[in-house]
Amino acid sequence: MAYKIINYENLISNAKIIKSTLSNKVKFCAVIKSNAYGHGLKEIANKIENIVDYFAVIDNSEALELRKFTQNPILVLGKLSQEKLEECIQNNIEFCVCKSHDIDLLNSLNGNKKIHIAINTGMNRLGINSQEEFDLLVEKIGKIQNIEIVGIFSHISDSKNKKRTYNQYNKLKEITQNYKSNCIYHLLSSNCTYLYPKIKLDMARIGIGLYGYGKFPTKPVMEVYSKVIEIKDLKKGEFVGYTSKHRVKKDCKIAILDIGYADGLNRLWAKKGFVILNDSYCKIVGEICMNMTMVEVDNNCKINDTAIILGSKNNKSITANDMAKKIKTIPYEILTNFNKLSIKN
Repeated sequence: MAYKIINYENLISNAKIIKSTLSNKVKFCAVIKSNAYGHGLKEIANKIENIVDYFAVIDNSEALELRKFTQNPILVLGKLSQEKLEECIQNNIEFCVCKSHDIDLLNSLNGNKKIHIAINTGMNRLGINSQEEFDLLVEKIGKIQNIEIVGIFSHISDSKNKKRTYNQYNKLKEITQNYKSNCIYHLLSSNCTYLYPKIKLDMARIGIGLYGYGKFPTKPVMEVYSKVIEIKDLKKGEFVGYTSKHRVKKDCKIAILDIGYADGLNRLWAKKGFVILNDSYCKIVGEICMNMTMVEVDNNCKINDTAIILGSKNNKSITANDMAKKIKTIPYEILTNFNKLSIKN
């Protein structure tokens, strides 16, 4: 079966590089939602727990799983959900609050609750939309003893757009201007933290940079491998795979790999993609199947040879950026698509 290897040396190095760019007053929040972008929630958290200050996940289930092996603060970035909420409160999990009824839900449950108020500054996804709405929410929370505002945050929608980024920063300040508190303000993502060092807030939320992509000079952490499970000799004019879209122009040899789109290899990669096999770039031929992929190989290829789907060897490499550029998507999607693959030690 295809598998992935996580390069923990690169991960730790990446975390330290990013940490070195932050002032001592700025907290480092490692975004490890969606199974750490496919890299393994527990594995990633264990390796960087002592480097970072906070963890951010997407839902209550991830938060509870993470709490089993770290005492670092954990923030659920997703919409407040009633599922497992009481258990999360008992485990000192922090929550994103977007609306007044979120406070009603929290107030209906026992225990002390820590919240981060989400402000919509231009993403138009989650969050408070106006200063008036924010002030009313803060006033409501102030009347409740067991709910503490520990953070206020927003999301940058376009890190490449300097004007929009600063507009969002200014809107965050404008909406919260009447609130005087020592809570944690956070706005910047990996790329924003690198691009806009003059925006001084209390915490940086670092996701893709940890895993080796984006603006920071970091190295990829995920490697993906597959095995050759069969080899075929084809004659000129024969077809390969579904839909008769690929017909070989000469006698050739193809290898069948044990990885397909059900394992996370995007079907669009078939049109322009390749793997590294025996120190050579080998072109994908035909459609990527659900659990198998065909590549053109030379006579040296044999069954059980290892193909590099993501990774490097000698002077050859394939990164999530390479895939993303060719098929017009983003490296986030490439990485998270490999979520189901098992991690090989």
